[in-house]
Amino acid sequence: MKLQFSVFAVLLVFTFSCDSKKDTLFEEISADQTGIDFVNRSLEKKEFNIFNYRNFYNGGGVAIGDINQDGLADVFVTSNFEDNKLYLNKGDFKFQDITKEAGIVGKKFWSTGVTFADVNGDGNMDIYVCNSGSRDERGNQLYINTGLKNGIPQFKEVAKESGLADGGFSTHAAFFDYDRDGDLDMYLLNNSFTPIDKLGYMNLRETRDALGGDKLFRNDSPDATHLKFTDVSESAGIYGSLIGFGLGITIGDVNNDNWPDIYISNDFYERDYLYINQKNGTFKEDLVNQMPHISLSSMGADIADINDDGKLDIFVTDMLPGDDYRLKTTSIFEGHNLVKLKEERGFWHQYMRNNLHLNNGDDTFSEIGQFSGVHATDWSWGALIFDMDNDGSKDIFVANGIAKDLTDQDFVDFLADRSNMQQMLNGKKFDYKEFVDKISSVPIPNYAFKNQGNLKFKNVVEDWGLKGPGFSNGSAYGDLDNDGDLDLIVNNVNSPLSVFKNKTTEKLNNHYLTVSLKGEGKNLNGIGAKVTLYSNGQLKYLQQMPNRGFQSSCDLKMVFGLGNLPKIDSLQVIWPNDKMQIIQKPKINSNLTLDIKNATLVWKKTLPKTDLLFVDDSKVLDYKHVESPFTDFDRDILIKQKLSTQGPALATGDVNGDGLDDVYLGGAAGQDKKLFVQSKAGMFMESKQADFSLDKTTENTDAVFFDADGDKDLDLYVVTGSNEFIENASELHDLLYINDGKGKFSRSLNLPQLYENGASVSAGDFDKDGDVDLFVASRMISGKYGMTPSHNLLVNDGHGGFKNLPKRYIPDLAKIGMVTDTQFADVNGDGYLDLLIAQDWGPILVLENKRGRTFDVQPLEGSEGLWKTIEVADIDQDGDLDFVAGNQGENCKLQVSNEHPAQLLAKDLDQNGIVEQIISCYTEDGNTYPMVLKGELQRAVPSIKKKFIKYKDYAKKTVEELFTEDQREGAEIREVKTLQTVLYVNQGKMKFTSQVLPTEAQFAPMNAIVVQDFDGDKVQDILLAGNFFDSLPEWGRFDGTYGLFLKGLGKNQFKSISNSTIGLRINGQARAMKIFKTAKGKEIIVAKNNENAQVIKLKK
Repeated sequence: MKLQFSVFAVLLVFTFSCDSKKDTLFEEISADQTGIDFVNRSLEKKEFNIFNYRNFYNGGGVAIGDINQDGLADVFVTSNFEDNKLYLNKGDFKFQDITKEAGIVGKKFWSTGVTFADVNGDGNMDIYVCNSGSRDERGNQLYINTGLKNGIPQFKEVAKESGLADGGFSTHAAFFDYDRDGDLDMYLLNNSFTPIDKLGYMNLRETRDALGGDKLFRNDSPDATHLKFTDVSESAGIYGSLIGFGLGITIGDVNNDNWPDIYISNDFYERDYLYINQKNGTFKEDLVNQMPHISLSSMGADIADINDDGKLDIFVTDMLPGDDYRLKTTSIFEGHNLVKLKEERGFWHQYMRNNLHLNNGDDTFSEIGQFSGVHATDWSWGALIFDMDNDGSKDIFVANGIAKDLTDQDFVDFLADRSNMQQMLNGKKFDYKEFVDKISSVPIPNYAFKNQGNLKFKNVVEDWGLKGPGFSNGSAYGDLDNDGDLDLIVNNVNSPLSVFKNKTTEKLNNHYLTVSLKGEGKNLNGIGAKVTLYSNGQLKYLQQMPNRGFQSSCDLKMVFGLGNLPKIDSLQVIWPNDKMQIIQKPKINSNLTLDIKNATLVWKKTLPKTDLLFVDDSKVLDYKHVESPFTDFDRDILIKQKLSTQGPALATGDVNGDGLDDVYLGGAAGQDKKLFVQSKAGMFMESKQADFSLDKTTENTDAVFFDADGDKDLDLYVVTGSNEFIENASELHDLLYINDGKGKFSRSLNLPQLYENGASVSAGDFDKDGDVDLFVASRMISGKYGMTPSHNLLVNDGHGGFKNLPKRYIPDLAKIGMVTDTQFADVNGDGYLDLLIAQDWGPILVLENKRGRTFDVQPLEGSEGLWKTIEVADIDQDGDLDFVAGNQGENCKLQVSNEHPAQLLAKDLDQNGIVEQIISCYTEDGNTYPMVLKGELQRAVPSIKKKFIKYKDYAKKTVEELFTEDQREGAEIREVKTLQTVLYVNQGKMKFTSQVLPTEAQFAPMNAIVVQDFDGDKVQDILLAGNFFDSLPEWGRFDGTYGLFLKGLGKNQFKSISNSTIGLRINGQARAMKIFKTAKGKEIIVAKNNENAQVIKLKK
């Protein structure tokens, strides 16, 4: 074993040495140069190995800080099996091992996290080490710095007498002043020892456990020499149960009230916690109200302002690989039934991928990890947000890898073999080493995401010299050589500690400012202080909180990267006690020390300036859509999201001639369809319609009020559809209701029998014969998603009779695919209504009306998308009609472009009467692979199991390699080249140019759009709403929007406005949205799936 390790270590050192020869931004400094000779070795033993300790390969931590007050940052690293080490920085990347001389003795088994903090407030940096593993050797250690002896700091271990030994299975600890009484308290993160299979998904969150649960300790020390910490967990509102598998603790003021809040990352069972400080010694755990979903196997985390808007965002790592081979050999997604069970038991919406939670500033977060390109980094631990190249934008470093691929699916199959399982259960016969050796071990590269601006990131780990690969865990940053850029140290399993020198200052010449803080009382380092730098209309914000990433803590010196900014206008520091200081024009490329004694101002929270454009008025209409319980995935194994939850339908119009708009809301199968008539007071009362009850079994997807029979009142057409009904089912017949002129509707039988899975209807007199015709389109054939459905053009005879003549008027009808929305509009100004069509897995279509005789189908080039809706308006007010098209948004797994489109193949591949859907997508290795794991595909196509016995054989196979040419012959092939929600500007002569709407419009599917001058400046604005929740866990919920207001700036330019300043909040899944006339003026109604309808009053 020793020989094997030595060879492995040499190979890694050789690899790193080769990389360091490249002209990279970071240079790895060897142990020979640094004097840091440290390896965290995993020494499997019969009595202690991965088979009896779940966290065996979690690795160790790193702490960086100045322990001897010489101005140089020193280093502490933890080892699981062997000695922890303390290294004194001697300058020029030379370090001295002072572990024993400093009194760091009494090493306990299995050290995990480490924290540098001035615990007793005497000005010296102390050390807190967490220990886990063995039941009889645990107990955390607090080393108090007693001062220097012969230039070496001396430490005394006092955890037990201070009340901080604990004895649980500790991962990490954070010292911070949660009650703002001037001293540092401590949050202890523990990782439950309980085997998952014994929990049975019981929710024991409210039941405290002494060993497995987290704890909050209040500092009640009378002075620096008599430390006393009191466990106040329960009274403070901190959960401490044995279902808390804590792996990450991160502190930051997420709501900008200058009180520290807490984010806890819990691994694979319990959901994460977001504790909001209540300013009275207690916390409110508020995650489910603020975060629509979270990571599943949450590991390391960091809190920082990622987009320089003055609000702290949260990044959490998980285990999703970006590489196809790793994904398909080491990953499995939770089934939708299990996820549903967990949600019902209070474990929230958890999905296996990194999460980047963007702070909206109104007690909500939008998770945008997929939009930003940081969601898939494999088995990830340390997460650090800092400006790695001093260009003024914060980047993200992710430490990666696990020494043994515990989720290797071929090994899991081997382990599941009955004889092997029996051997494991029989301790006398079980040879742990034989089984350990069968687990694959693949070094994984780290990730270094460079901030590209606009919330986009690019992995540049190779160019920056941080790739590895290896098995990296804890990591920390600090300016080790005081040159104005942040260096990096990474603790690895079974390979030498990585010490990376940042060469930004010498290579890029980017400007910087470093800031040191001098606090008061027992918080001399100003923990919790917030420093904001202002320059050229920009701000950059850091909070003094060293505990970051995974099991690690960073240096206290704050480094602001400035890029090429020539000067700083001002710098503001807000201290934890609300004292404030402003420094005018501090010098760039300098070191600034801020002392709380010089803070003469007092900070007070100011609310943002508001101009409320929207006010919730939902009390006027009482309607809740209730979705039917059908689960598409049980029948259609390979689809990624439900196709049975497209409602409710929404239509508005004055049905009784009183000058006020009324509302139709068409519900799901089994739910009453309802008409609400508006009173003069602006309230909406249900108008019972006997014929509606006859169609209760149908599911409504769209509806329109129009004059079907020419009697000058509004009749109602209702589109029905849902994937829950089989092809040609009676529940799929569309409905026409005739109005008697007073608001009473009767079902008309004068309608062609259409049994389609309908999606959209548009009404218009396309042939200019004086009556209103209908185009009724479908998204899919039930049970055959991906195959081209039928569409219908209902030509009105003037008396409410219709003939279905699509092929007569649309010769190229076959070019119309899976339709999601349609709009009649005269886009070329010839007086005839053209037809705009949005498609799923297809381009936007413009059907030019040739004087009422025929439609010419014209796809917009490069527009293949997952389109949801179209809204027509003269956006640029030039006299012709433009349109806004709502798309899926870029916050999803699909990575698409014109050069690398995603592809959908639909066919009955194994000739069993069931259509399969294979989605393929471009991946990080530059190739396109099917987005389906082996287990799912072989459920749908059993022959795959025989063709590819092992998961490694299946991985990295293209569609062409999975299925023969004969099997693929005749398949429907569709593409997606864009996911962006855009504005299409009419250039005349049936030409449109696309303009991508602002970043926030790409966070979620945009299902509903209203165009209006909402703020009274005579420029058109855009209101968007969307989200979609009913997807498989591998895709997760699309929930990144709370409604979005885009203020028109003129010349087709738009700016997103914060919801908190305009009074907008549209929660849930908006399916349709319309502006309508009420007794109170114009209002907006939003129809939502499985939720109450919302009415929004317009202020202007």
